[in-house]
Amino acid sequence: MKSHWTDHLNVRALLYERRPSLVVECGAGSGDNTANLVTARGDLGFRLVVINDDGDPAFGDEMRNNGVDWRSAISYLELQTFGEGAIDFCLIDTDHNYWTLRRELDELWPRMKPGGLCVMHDTGTFAKNNGRQPEYNIKGVPYPHSQIEAADKAGLGMIDAINEDLKSGRWRKVAESDQSHGAIAMERM
Repeated sequence: MKSHWTDHLNVRALLYERRPSLVVECGAGSGDNTANLVTARGDLGFRLVVINDDGDPAFGDEMRNNGVDWRSAISYLELQTFGEGAIDFCLIDTDHNYWTLRRELDELWPRMKPGGLCVMHDTGTFAKNNGRQPEYNIKGVPYPHSQIEAADKAGLGMIDAINEDLKSGRWRKVAESDQSHGAIAMERM
């Protein structure tokens, strides 16, 4: 996602234009994009919640020390803890497959404010093929291998989950880039 911060999709411009009060990042990876969000939070004053399955707990501790609400959890499960219409801006860069993104979008939609923005990365790379982790780094949460494999065998990728929501009228596409693995920004209707 970091390559889309000021280039390609230009997440920074979308964030500064929207001026959200609550930003949720699902999947922090190496933390480069999280660092960008922390800087923007200093300018805009939003609350930042990061949901990550914690491959690097020390990074989570560092972010907590910087005032980030860091949650060691699975995105589609943790999204259920937010109130209806609470989220203004969400970034999704997690497990890169239809099954996971379908769950994330289903959980996110009622928790997004109308007009809120969801930005997703790797939409080109995993449009029709599915990425997956070997396991989660959260104890007690079984990794859904069979469900992900079933969607993969059916030929479903991330773009299918996105297109389902666009066709349903729950979201509308506001920006897209095919650069750097692809990214899409969708507004909640």
